[in-house]
Amino acid sequence: MVTNTTLLLIFVTLASVTAQTFQYSRGWTNGKRDGHKRTEDLRDIANNIDKILSPCQINKLKYILEGKPVTERLLVPCDLLETEESPRRYTERNLDALMDAFH
Repeated sequence: MVTNTTLLLIFVTLASVTAQTFQYSRGWTNGKRDGHKRTEDLRDIANNIDKILSPCQINKLKYILEGKPVTERLLVPCDLLETEESPRRYTERNLDALMDAFH
């Protein structure tokens, strides 16, 4: 029993030392070391957002960031919205031609 406890204590000690060594080595970063690089990258993205996103995507992003409710129009890909013609509505004139075709 003493041998098992001793081995367990040695294992826990080695594991703790190894974990602490890894944490303070270059393998573990908490974001403080390379903060300047990330800030510059974010600035570049923010300055070039109109080159990255289409006007449709920018409008959708603004809509979501303003906290407005998500609608089906937001879920439709911008490629479809930009190339799709507006749907044609039935009018009395179109309805008459349709009825004549089936009578």
